[in-house]
Amino acid sequence: MEIIGNFARYLDKILIFHYLGALPLAIYAFAIAPVEQLQGGKKILSSLIMPKISQRPFEELQESGPRKALLLTVYALGLSGAWILLAPYFYKFIYPQYIDSIFYSQVYSLTLLAVAGTIFNETLIAHKKTKELYLHRTIIPVVQIVLFFILLPMLGLMGLVVTHVIMRSLASLLSYYFVKHPLNN
Repeated sequence: MEIIGNFARYLDKILIFHYLGALPLAIYAFAIAPVEQLQGGKKILSSLIMPKISQRPFEELQESGPRKALLLTVYALGLSGAWILLAPYFYKFIYPQYIDSIFYSQVYSLTLLAVAGTIFNETLIAHKKTKELYLHRTIIPVVQIVLFFILLPMLGLMGLVVTHVIMRSLASLLSYYFVKHPLNN
């Protein structure tokens, strides 16, 4: 289920090095690294909510999931906003040689808003919605790879950052769709 996703996960770095060189790769790596550390909370959230989600009926989660996802989105919006404000200071004091990473990191922080999709994704896993998971884990990486090849030549590093923002949002929306409209098994 994860083969295409694992390939897509590392493709951006390979493409940057190949098309743009080592310096843009370093700028990109330092732009996304702090935000990826903030994303680590999703793993904790997943392990905390999985036992509760697996005990509740799927139909109940279809109704209660959107409200909880909205609360998570508000939290993520605050976290993203805080990073947007603090990123310039962070880079000036910790990584002054990577000041060019600031704007990319601020835009990339919008990927935090996709944390709401964790609830829907965990619902699909807990209730063994295998068809939906296969579709989700095929569609998202394929579209991501296509966007990498379209947006990298057009926008450079920003194209990859924008691709990640689009794809994390699309992944959340697709998870939501599959929870609200499960396929017939």
